[in-house]
Amino acid sequence: MIPLAKPTITDDDTRAVRVVLESGNIATGSVVKEFEGRFSEYIGKKHAIAVNSGTIALYLAVRVLGLHRVILPAITCPEVLNAVVHAGAEPVIVDVEESTHNLDPDQLRGDRVRGADAVIITHCYGHPARMDEIRDTCREEGWTLVEDFAQSTGAVYRGKRCGSLGTISVTSFYATKSLTTGHGGMILTDSDETERLLRIARGDDAYQYLENFAPLNLKMTDFQAAMGIRQLGRLEEFVERRSRVASMYRDRLKDVEGITLLQERDGVRNCYYKVVAMVSGTSKETFISRMRERGVHIGIGYDPPLHLTRIMTSRGRTAGHLPVAERCAAEGVSLPVFPSMSREDVDRVCGAVREVLR
Repeated sequence: MIPLAKPTITDDDTRAVRVVLESGNIATGSVVKEFEGRFSEYIGKKHAIAVNSGTIALYLAVRVLGLHRVILPAITCPEVLNAVVHAGAEPVIVDVEESTHNLDPDQLRGDRVRGADAVIITHCYGHPARMDEIRDTCREEGWTLVEDFAQSTGAVYRGKRCGSLGTISVTSFYATKSLTTGHGGMILTDSDETERLLRIARGDDAYQYLENFAPLNLKMTDFQAAMGIRQLGRLEEFVERRSRVASMYRDRLKDVEGITLLQERDGVRNCYYKVVAMVSGTSKETFISRMRERGVHIGIGYDPPLHLTRIMTSRGRTAGHLPVAERCAAEGVSLPVFPSMSREDVDRVCGAVREVLR
């Protein structure tokens, strides 16, 4: 079976983790600090605060900034919604653009978003959102721009790295991400005061408190950070390999009726966390099942979209009909992509697609 995703772990990663384990200093220490420094420099933010997951990174960003009504796109991973709800903010879910599945900047107008104080951008599947338009709207409305680049670490928008574009930025180092520490996450900010509050919030000092929030121990370990440092050193290579796989898919599937890969915009570098296509002429469920019969794991995409998830519908907090997001969820699938994927693997996937859709 060709997997949907697969982490690239080398002997160098293993040695780095072993050194930390053998040192006996396995909690949060100097290696985490080094990783924070290297990562903030790579992204282009003044401060980086390492935590134990991307979900916690977003949760702390929303809590520490005191956000109350947060706009987010209907097509993204449910952990984004979960973090907002757990942080006590009201999610305002809006529609996306069909070409990339990213938040549609035109949706940041009108009654639905009235009273919002923040926008979360997620750069769906690794393709940067239309950040110039989104940032302009945030400035006009006085909204905080939270850049969740968990799917886009290594991506670039108009010469600037994803993660450098928000008021505050968060990412994940989960096993399938372009840079992994197994679990783990990072929060980035240029504000000295926000950094101070975030370090208290993640539990750096049990005797310090924030207003209306008792800190928790949410820190990263040194052995995770050791792996993160090594992975960061190979991130550009990982992105290049993922890009090569995506290019092969585009070449081999361009004339196959019934499957269309998402658009690539000019001025951006996609890091290809996922390679997503829209399937037509057959149901998504049938396509996935028949591909699995041929030894290829296909992802279901973000289905259902966030406004139709149980956490929203059970509270009566639906966003109404969001037609583009619902179509994206109904027809979108993700193809296998990972740095060690071979040309033969891609050929096998594309051959199976042709068989299933003929």
